[in-house]
Amino acid sequence: MITWIKNWWNTLIKEEFELTVWFDNGVVTDELGGETPKPKSKKVFRLKAISKRNPSHVKGVDIDGHNFEIRTVKPFDYMIRKIY
Repeated sequence: MITWIKNWWNTLIKEEFELTVWFDNGVVTDELGGETPKPKSKKVFRLKAISKRNPSHVKGVDIDGHNFEIRTVKPFDYMIRKIY
């Protein structure tokens, strides 16, 4: 019962997002000239506000209140999930 009340209260007063970003690691060229892509690296960030969302630029404020920004030349894949 207490957990339910705590979660309900957090949904009213708090906003929290989970940003998952997959960065492209480039390609590997073998001796025959063939290219194979490297697996993408995954990073997860917790934010309390998001002010800008583009495939190559994400800007916001993290849970600790610090400004947060990711800007790349190549577009990256991202997923935003609202927690509260």
